[in-house]
Amino acid sequence: MDNNKTEPYAIIKSHQLLGGYSYMDVLRTIELPVTLIQTPGDKDINKALSKVTNRLNILPTVTIETMNKGGHVVNMELPKAYNRMVEKILRKGDRYAG
Repeated sequence: MDNNKTEPYAIIKSHQLLGGYSYMDVLRTIELPVTLIQTPGDKDINKALSKVTNRLNILPTVTIETMNKGGHVVNMELPKAYNRMVEKILRKGDRYAG
């Protein structure tokens, strides 16, 4: 095996493991605000999220914000728009401070 190349099986397996993990137990018990930034170009994540969005929406600490553009790495694809979204989220988070 060439150490400079990643085995395709390892990539596929890591995606299966990450995509199959559920954070619902953690989100039910966490007391801090959690914001999920969703983008239209992140099709695999959106597909997985569609199965739990209704459960996420009833959790008092979880908010879902949606950007109109971008994919899985929206912070690198559209850094200015992403930063504006994060600033908006942080401003809303001020209500939890102090």
